[in-house]
Amino acid sequence: MDFAAIQDIHSIKRQINAHKGHRTKAILGHDIKVGRGGIREIEFYAQTQQLIFGGLDSRLRSAGTCAALEALAEFGRIEMCIAVDLISAYSFLRRVEHHLQMIDDQQTHSLPKSDHGVNSLAIFMGYTDQEAFRVDLSEYMGLVEDHYAGLFEEAPPLSSSGNLVFTGTDDDPRQWILYVDLDLRTHQSSLL
Repeated sequence: MDFAAIQDIHSIKRQINAHKGHRTKAILGHDIKVGRGGIREIEFYAQTQQLIFGGLDSRLRSAGTCAALEALAEFGRIEMCIAVDLISAYSFLRRVEHHLQMIDDQQTHSLPKSDHGVNSLAIFMGYTDQEAFRVDLSEYMGLVEDHYAGLFEEAPPLSSSGNLVFTGTDDDPRQWILYVDLDLRTHQSSLL
């Protein structure tokens, strides 16, 4: 396994954080999928450990995130308490995500931007005390963030913000600049 690939994965996550502005864990408007302490950090955690150890041990090559975490713990690659924390957080955050998407029948991962909206979500999820929902959410995101950060404690600093075009829906800014430059050259040569 090329351990530089693991650093690349962490660099991608840090670039996502910098690009999307998810440097803080506010409740209002927080993206529970790609935000700090979110679903993607749990998935990245499991996947990087599978990349490191799964090449030599086929028992670690589970497709699902929770199954991967269970296997990693069972075969001594991560601590059992970490697997339990991350599986619990994953289950909770997925439940929040599903409830968010049921509210307005939209594909969303962002918590409501108002206290009223968060309180309504808490009630919809079965909480009688909205503050208890906020506490649970903060604790789960904190656990995820702590375990994820521990995985990459020795990561080198990010040298630049990078160029994030993963979805295919946005043009690559560098290609656009190249296109404009080539277009100008073509235009200039046709004028001469």
